[in-house]
Amino acid sequence: MIGIIYNPVAAGGKYKGRMRDLLVLLDSLQIKYEYRESEGPGDAGKLALEMSETCSTIIPAGGDGTVSEVLTALKDKDVRLAILPYGSGNDSFISVYGDDCSDEGVLEHVMSETDLRADCFMVNGKYRGFLLASYGFGADLVKNFKEKGRTYFYQAFKMLFGVHIRNYTITVNGTTRDVRSEFVSVINTGYAGGGIRVNSKSSFTDGEFELMILHESSMFRRFANFAAMARGKLDSQPNMEVICTKECSIIAKDDDCINVDGELYYTQNVDIRITEGGLRFAYRR
Repeated sequence: MIGIIYNPVAAGGKYKGRMRDLLVLLDSLQIKYEYRESEGPGDAGKLALEMSETCSTIIPAGGDGTVSEVLTALKDKDVRLAILPYGSGNDSFISVYGDDCSDEGVLEHVMSETDLRADCFMVNGKYRGFLLASYGFGADLVKNFKEKGRTYFYQAFKMLFGVHIRNYTITVNGTTRDVRSEFVSVINTGYAGGGIRVNSKSSFTDGEFELMILHESSMFRRFANFAAMARGKLDSQPNMEVICTKECSIIAKDDDCINVDGELYYTQNVDIRITEGGLRFAYRR
């Protein structure tokens, strides 16, 4: 049996009809499923834990925040997963299935007998991430999006005029140093902001993540970086430092929260470690 956890307020609730159509399809195919709707923050994780006792595959249907809740709740369980892209930002879905996979295509993956093992990472041994963990600009972007809406790309452009430089102490590959940066991000799949390729070399099957440090820059360079990000070339810009690693520690001296896959957690000190092959996605080869 498969379990579907739908967030009815994701993307402003515009996918409710799409979900109804999917349930009709499941019934017509006589596929056994359990369907639940989350009712508030944290509820998707609770439902995932309950479903893990009876469902062979669990499918969060929402945005990256919904997926993140489910992944963290199931951090101690080897549960088969799939994703339905019913949110405003669907980078987790795009990372696994691409940007042109239909709901019917997801079901084909689910009904297959093959899986895809994917790396993930743990933040302070408590939160499990698949996409990224970001201080600075990345966390501010999520805050603004949650409060003001529109799109991630729109909010990112507006924020270019008021970027704050922050101070961090970073320990990576045996070296500790202080940096002044617009953002410090751990990147695992390479995608962020609704399908933007922020690191062209990232892979969630290589046993490591990329630590990206965007060093202090001029306004001109900031806009050049934004244009490069839209083209998928942010990682090659002159003020971007990229370090491949399996673990790092970050002390954020001027920030109060970190963005992990679209969810905000309030802490200024994090230890982040890769978990090789820690996720198992339904995947038809």
